[in-house]
Amino acid sequence: MQCLMALHHAPVLLPSPAPEPAYAEYDDVRAEAHRRGTGFVTMRDINAMQGVVRSRGVDWCTTVPGGNFPGIAYVPRIGAWMLVIADERGLAPPLPKRVVDARRKADEHRTHIERKRIEADQRGRREWVLLVSPCPIQVVVHTNLKHGGHGELLHTVPVEPVRSKRGTPLGGPGARSGGTAAPSEKQSTTAWPPAEAE
Repeated sequence: MQCLMALHHAPVLLPSPAPEPAYAEYDDVRAEAHRRGTGFVTMRDINAMQGVVRSRGVDWCTTVPGGNFPGIAYVPRIGAWMLVIADERGLAPPLPKRVVDARRKADEHRTHIERKRIEADQRGRREWVLLVSPCPIQVVVHTNLKHGGHGELLHTVPVEPVRSKRGTPLGGPGARSGGTAAPSEKQSTTAWPPAEAE
């Protein structure tokens, strides 16, 4: 049973995606990196590799090996030497198609999420207009953060104190505390109805 449990929880190692270089000099740069990558790596070599990363940036370092660039500390020796050689040759390869497509999809996803958020906000405003418009008294809308800080929670408060026929406070500024309640730092007050979002 212990063996079965150990097998059940064993990590699965997925192969790294194959390089997708988008420049003609890739094979030649890689071959030279193999020649220069034999033997020990000196501090001078490491400083040169780190200097290339600092001067060229992550995008350029992604283009040379033809894949993702996780950082110089995690790049194989051959990949690090490829950066140095490509820098010495002054190469400026384009980003691999896989990286371009992944970034485009990420941008589309962010745009989709933002559009849904705006639509939900506009829909909520319209619903609040329908809800509050029949109210015979003037109200304001307080915006509070929901529990946990995710999203907003709206509630209405009469502008002027409202009392029952017996004089019991029913609502309004400071109705519970007996005075004028100031919004907290996480609370904002908006005149109602608010302007429609553009």
